[in-house]
Amino acid sequence: MARLWMSGLVVLTLAFGGCASTRSQSVRQAGYAGHPKRIYVLVMPELNNQMGADFVQGSVAKLSDAIAKCGGILASHVSSALELDASAQIPEIKAFNPDAVMSMDFAGGTRDQYGGWLPARIDVRLWQPGAKQLAWRDTSSVSAGGFTPLSTRVDSFINDLVQRMRTDNVFPDCNS
Repeated sequence: MARLWMSGLVVLTLAFGGCASTRSQSVRQAGYAGHPKRIYVLVMPELNNQMGADFVQGSVAKLSDAIAKCGGILASHVSSALELDASAQIPEIKAFNPDAVMSMDFAGGTRDQYGGWLPARIDVRLWQPGAKQLAWRDTSSVSAGGFTPLSTRVDSFINDLVQRMRTDNVFPDCNS
């Protein structure tokens, strides 16, 4: 009986355990030669609304750590759906004087029976200030098991995002 109970526990752990994966596709503008050291991240309201403030704050903090390990700095703003002036962040962005501006937005997904996103699509765009076209763009699908801890989903998303930026030669590989 104890063996049957233990087998059931193993099956439940595998089915609902802390496993997360991220798949992404990205493209870099052919003429973009940046390795930005100062990145301003603007999180769009829908990402915060759909994925939650803890996911967004964890993602920004982990991205900031990855950039800092390569000698860079990140500033960020999480937009609210109730902001009346969409251009209100422009003075803050200009004061930070970034090499690049990154936006993160929710791009849809499939809800499970409990209302969670399996997977959730996140659209990430990178601009050089003053440029008229994108320097780089990524679309990530973040999947996670039913009871996957938030930190695991954040780690999966940001680790994949940073690796994709390195692969596309947008962000340097500084062995972090």
